[in-house]
Amino acid sequence: SLTVAVIIGLVGLGMRLGHERAALAVEREERSRLRVERLQSLAASLSAALTVEEVAGVMVDGVPAAIGARGGALGLIDNDELVIVNPSGGTGKQTLPPGSLLPLTARAPITTAAREGKPAWAQRRREFTTLFRDGAALAPYASGALAVPVFLEERVVGAMGFPFSEPDAVTAEVRTVARIAADLGGQALERASLYEQERSSKEALDRILAVAPRFQSGATEEAVVASVCAEARRAFGCDVVQVWTPADDEQLSVTWRDPPTDVIPPGTR
Repeated sequence: SLTVAVIIGLVGLGMRLGHERAALAVEREERSRLRVERLQSLAASLSAALTVEEVAGVMVDGVPAAIGARGGALGLIDNDELVIVNPSGGTGKQTLPPGSLLPLTARAPITTAAREGKPAWAQRRREFTTLFRDGAALAPYASGALAVPVFLEERVVGAMGFPFSEPDAVTAEVRTVARIAADLGGQALERASLYEQERSSKEALDRILAVAPRFQSGATEEAVVASVCAEARRAFGCDVVQVWTPADDEQLSVTWRDPPTDVIPPGTR
């Protein structure tokens, strides 16, 4: 009877462990499914983002939910600093002050990822404070953190950082999802950049075309070249525009300069 009882107990224990493993497998599968759905939703939202601020807003709202982070921040490289983008939509998941500047040499996951072009993370608070002292000071509430680089084609243009409230939350799956999200963000930034260039070109062309009717209203030569110089400065974003005309076979004469200066007045040869 004792032997039978032991066998029954072992069978019951085995069945319970099997049920627990099955339940954990179902839970992991459900988490993975939700993350895939959130990535798909993120990609759809990014396709409609037309500015850097809109891209940042979508990323800060969408990626933390997909990886279980407390929030996030997107930073773009400007010379030797990382500039934290101000996301559109007033998202409450922004974890770093918009517009703040972080030296790329700072010991933080987000600057390390931007500087080295690869993910940087810490699983527990002690590891966080040891490896990334500056980042830990910016997120005193976080047990761990993850940052992934953002690429524009093959060039690192920034990074995105995510703090985590729970320790050991930066799993291999979380890192993979974050990198996929960062790649989607890089593609969205490229589209936003192209859209901004196209819009600027259109506005410049509209300004140039607006000048043409002025030339048909009996304007003086001085008024014409003044308008051309003023619109050219706005269209090309340059500091100085000058119109030169031949004075003779060997010299040029300054017809007009924008902005005017006493150093090179009209008529200077």
